[in-house]
Amino acid sequence: MAEVELDAARALADFARVALLERDARVGARRRRRIPVRKIWRCRREMHGRDFGEQVEKEAKRMRRILANRESARQTIRRRQEIERKYLQWVLLLQDFYSLLNSRWWQLDLMVIQECNLSGMQVWKSQKNGA
Repeated sequence: MAEVELDAARALADFARVALLERDARVGARRRRRIPVRKIWRCRREMHGRDFGEQVEKEAKRMRRILANRESARQTIRRRQEIERKYLQWVLLLQDFYSLLNSRWWQLDLMVIQECNLSGMQVWKSQKNGA
C-alpha cells in the first residue's frame, strides 16, 4: 500500500512540475506579444533563431511524454505482477493436486498388491513400497 502511495506522490510531483513549465510557457507567450516590433529586430541577433517560449513548450511536451511513459510502465509492471500472482496460484494448486493424485495412486497400488496376494496371483514388485 505504501508503494502505491509513493507512486501517486511521485506522479503528483511530476504533474506539478509540468504545470509550472506550462505556466512559464504561457507567461513567455504573453511577453512576446507585448514587445514592440522595433525591439524584436534588435533582439533577433541575440535570440539565435530560438525563442525561449518555444523551448519551454518543447520541454513541457517532453515532460508530459516522459510522465505518460512512466505511468504506462508502472501499469505494465502492475499488470505483469498480477499475472505472475495468478500463475503462482495455479502452480500451487496443481502441485497440491499432483501430490494428492500421487498418494492416491500409491494407495491403489497397495490395494491391488494386497488383493493379488490374497488371491495367490503373481504380482510385479512396486518401486515405492518394495513389496
